[in-house]
Amino acid sequence: MPDYRLKGASGAVFGQSWALAGECLIGRAAHCAIRLDEDAAGDEHALLEVSPQRVMLVQLDPERDTFVNGEKVERQALGQGDEIRIGRSRFLLQAPGLKPERVLHTDTAPKRTTPWTKILLSAAVLAAAAAAAWYFGLIPGL
Repeated sequence: MPDYRLKGASGAVFGQSWALAGECLIGRAAHCAIRLDEDAAGDEHALLEVSPQRVMLVQLDPERDTFVNGEKVERQALGQGDEIRIGRSRFLLQAPGLKPERVLHTDTAPKRTTPWTKILLSAAVLAAAAAAAWYFGLIPGL
């Protein structure tokens, strides 16, 4: 199983680090693996579900907010370097080799250039080269 770690980046968790495996509960309750001592966190605020293929964040407390990379989420697959914020506490996921699901599964097709784009670009380059040659006197009599 990959070596997933959650590292405290700010707030009361700054500088702390937790190895992740299986399920990891985040919140104010004493039984939580990652304890947050602030009012913005619920007793059982969020759950990290860790498998070899991915790390999934699930918000458990509907009364409070959880953010991933600045966006409010309820359920989010995480990738290397993603930032989790609960109240004033920020965490960074260290997941070597793990790509975020939004990168692995994109709904957009790659942009393709048309033949006209290549023709127009070639004509522009040739015109610029001719203008430069004229300016530097490489083409006599023009």
